[in-house]
Amino acid sequence: MLSARVWGLAGAAGIAVFVWSLIASGVTYDQRQVEIEETTRTLAASPGDILAWNRLASLVSRGPKLDVQIDRWRHRAPQRLLDEQAGEAMLLYRVGSYVAQRSDEFRARAAELLEAFVASHPERATYYHWHTLAHAYRQLDRPAEALEASNHTEATAKPLVVSDPSPNLALVLNWLGQIRHDLGDHEGGVRAWAMLIHVLDAIGEQDGQRGAYTWQGLAETAQRAGDKVTVLSALDRYFTKIKRQGDRRLPPPDALSRLGWKFHEIGEESRAQEVWSYLALKQQALATHRPGNPTVLYNLACFAALAGDRETALDAWRDALAAGFDNLALADRDRDLASLRNLRRFTAPLAARAVVAAQAKVALPEGRAELWYIAARNSALAGDRDGALDAMAHAITAGFLSVNRLRSDRAFDPIRADATFGALQKRVSTALTNVRSECDGRRPSQRSRIVEGEPDRMVAWLKP
Repeated sequence: MLSARVWGLAGAAGIAVFVWSLIASGVTYDQRQVEIEETTRTLAASPGDILAWNRLASLVSRGPKLDVQIDRWRHRAPQRLLDEQAGEAMLLYRVGSYVAQRSDEFRARAAELLEAFVASHPERATYYHWHTLAHAYRQLDRPAEALEASNHTEATAKPLVVSDPSPNLALVLNWLGQIRHDLGDHEGGVRAWAMLIHVLDAIGEQDGQRGAYTWQGLAETAQRAGDKVTVLSALDRYFTKIKRQGDRRLPPPDALSRLGWKFHEIGEESRAQEVWSYLALKQQALATHRPGNPTVLYNLACFAALAGDRETALDAWRDALAAGFDNLALADRDRDLASLRNLRRFTAPLAARAVVAAQAKVALPEGRAELWYIAARNSALAGDRDGALDAMAHAITAGFLSVNRLRSDRAFDPIRADATFGALQKRVSTALTNVRSECDGRRPSQRSRIVEGEPDRMVAWLKP
């Protein structure tokens, strides 16, 4: 469902917001009327085009005088769209979706109109009528009626999965699955999404609706609903698509990494390893064609680590640093590299590079204090006590004030009992207390000048 637009403002304020929204979106009043007329023509040819009803509802619900907008459309619309009140109900329900925070009156009226239509003309009631009615019941907190209407939606949609798959059918089946899961009918939700998968197999993934009709989008929706069967089917199809596309159309590395993690999250470790091993091979081939590229080498380290190939991962990490990889904050927290986190061949070079970066006389996006902290925690992980304590002292001087982070960071467990480390923790706590005292009652511009070391680096609690 598209995000709601709320037009509850009155008078001049409401008009101002309306005008500003049109300016910001680049859509003038005249342009909107043209779009309304074009969408109306689309509906005249295809009254069951739910995507068009969504678009029309979005257009007519943008003005501050919603009733006037709807009446204006009614006068211009072909009569056949209002026949038997079904078309009017579709519009009212969709408008109700946009202004739900203001009132449920449009949804309630839509439900009444659709009830009358399906009762008097059951042979003409299609899956999109029943879907709209089920959705209206769900939003009006009438779960029993919503479930019954969703049963009719499934019955009328099922024959079309094979005979007439379409984007509209995909939209309805997606929402049917969500409604069923929301109402506790998980078996019904699985059936609805199984039909959706068949439709997407036939028509391909669809743009729009924030990616809901892509394999990744369906997997995320199903995972939120606890539907592992659908998640697995969608992820398998996404991985198959990646392999078919070849090297030139591979998604970004972070998206590929997430695919493996999705399998991992639902307990499919063998599939996760298959994904990561495949991606490690692809990245290794890319590193051969683009030697010395720090980003490619870093991604190879990530995929090889995930695939369990530590030697390849550590070699790629070494080469990435040698090639100039400098996103040390990412490397320090990247979950893809978790299996290397306690290996000296990973932590010692990271700590050394962080020290060099912290000592550099250039602007640093991470901030000098953060780089010293990265050096400290990785030195501790590498077993370098003196290096960790020295880097932590520099971090505090540079403005590190996060007491809780220092106390909870397990990287410092090897030196936590050390008296010098205890003194450093106390120093951070004292510095934080002093800064809070100095900043109390001051303006943000004055607060920033109080922090030692790097006045441009503000800790979160100092922000207004």
